Amino acid sequence: MKTIFTLLLCVLASNTHAIEHTDDFVSPDKSCILRYEGAASRGDGIFYDVTNGNAIIHRGYLRYGPIVNWESGSLAELRVPTGSPNYHSYFYNCRNQTTSPAYSLPIAVDTASMTVATLSQQAISFHALNEEKPFYTHEAPEVGLAEYFIYCDHSAIFKTSELFIIELTCNRLKDVHYEISVPAR
Repeated sequence: MKTIFTLLLCVLASNTHAIEHTDDFVSPDKSCILRYEGAASRGDGIFYDVTNGNAIIHRGYLRYGPIVNWESGSLAELRVPTGSPNYHSYFYNCRNQTTSPAYSLPIAVDTASMTVATLSQQAISFHALNEEKPFYTHEAPEVGLAEYFIYCDHSAIFKTSELFIIELTCNRLKDVHYEISVPAR
């Protein structure tokens, strides 16, 4: 009886490990296929570029499972949540097979100029894709992390490569609207 109980505990304990699964992410124009293999949540996983001979794009720990957002037919955002509301993202370009450095809290991408907008406490930074250091930072004292992610509905878009608009519509706080002229690099 004691042996059966111990065996049952071992089986139950082995089932609490991260569930392994595979997920494919196909670009909108179907020119690129990315594959994730690994833990469904809270575990290690690997992203591959199936279209380019299963080249490894990113390997690491994922807290909530794979999240891929296609910015264009060839540019994918691999989002890595690190705890609510924090996350960082890598951008993978299928055409030239490059992976960007990690960007903390990216909120918009302009695919025409390959510019990434990131949010920090009361500032918005603009990075050339594949560059870690921002080429421009705009102070935004009314745009905090809590307001953006928790208290307000938000929108952040590049109207053009030179014009970035961020809006916060808040129930209990003052609404915010910024139009930021993004300088040429």
